[in-house]
Amino acid sequence: MKNIVKFFAALAALSACVSCNKSIRPGDAGEPCVLNVTLGGEFGRLASTKAPGDDERINSVQILVFNTLTGKLDGAVYKDGLHGYGQWTSQERINCTTGPRQVFAIVNAAHNYVDGESAVSRLSEMSALATVLSDNSASNLVMSGSSPVQTFTAPVQNITVDVSRICASVVLKEVSNQMYSPVYKDRVRLAGAYLMNVPGENLLVGESVSAATVQEGKWYARNTKESSSDVASLLCAEYSGSSALLPYGEATALGTVFYTMPNDLAVEAAEPWRQSSTYLVVEAEIDGNPCVYPVRLNALESNRRYEVSLVLHRVGGDPDEPFKEIEFADVTPTIVVTDWVEGTPINQEI
Repeated sequence: MKNIVKFFAALAALSACVSCNKSIRPGDAGEPCVLNVTLGGEFGRLASTKAPGDDERINSVQILVFNTLTGKLDGAVYKDGLHGYGQWTSQERINCTTGPRQVFAIVNAAHNYVDGESAVSRLSEMSALATVLSDNSASNLVMSGSSPVQTFTAPVQNITVDVSRICASVVLKEVSNQMYSPVYKDRVRLAGAYLMNVPGENLLVGESVSAATVQEGKWYARNTKESSSDVASLLCAEYSGSSALLPYGEATALGTVFYTMPNDLAVEAAEPWRQSSTYLVVEAEIDGNPCVYPVRLNALESNRRYEVSLVLHRVGGDPDEPFKEIEFADVTPTIVVTDWVEGTPINQEI
């Protein structure tokens, strides 16, 4: 009889211990939870300090909540037809459960990852998603972000997920005519500008992958101008009329914006084509003859804006060979990281 009493006493003690563990880690119970999500990050901070622009537009939002113990989707919501700038807060309930969770936010994506054919159900699928340059437009830049893993314990949880743009922005800020030869001083015109050697793919969430891993067929404008592809509006610009004139001794303001996927390569372009740095190529006409001024941009990071100011001193290179860098130090480009994310100015001479 004493042994039976001891057995039931031990069983009662074990049950009490289990109840004690549940009270310490209530999130493991998987109880219903309502999640309120706010989008934040650098783009929201900047939007609050200046007039909103197209590069801060929020047209659609997807929130996906994953159980990090099982790797399974725990809750999600998709909203489109939005007209936000810089910030967004969920207006409806996002139903999930308590426990260790990670929240992902996708803005302006080309596909719906919550419902339909592109829907994801596991964390591993989410981490492997890619996005391409053609998913973007000047007023629909793809953004993403994720929260640290957190243990939800309350019936209502509030969380902020910082998001940032996946692409980088390159701005031809101004071009200055400082031609050495008196013959050319009043005979300089801009014809256009374009990005060359542009990687067209990267991961949708998480850290950017190296451009060295992007397959050749997924690069745009390989050693040439690409003005007829599905991303031509992101890569090319043309100038005419007064904007094409470059008065001597003056800096002509342009502010032309281009977009590219991040490119970490610091490699000179070559023929035959190889993976290299991205270039901003400025097209000009000197005394009626076309020429180009290629500017190697080196490392371009996601969510950064690179302003390029160019000073012209001599006739540029062959338009048919924009991959050949100008060897004399008579073209002075200045590259400054600004606006989207502050950074250290980069000065370069070619």
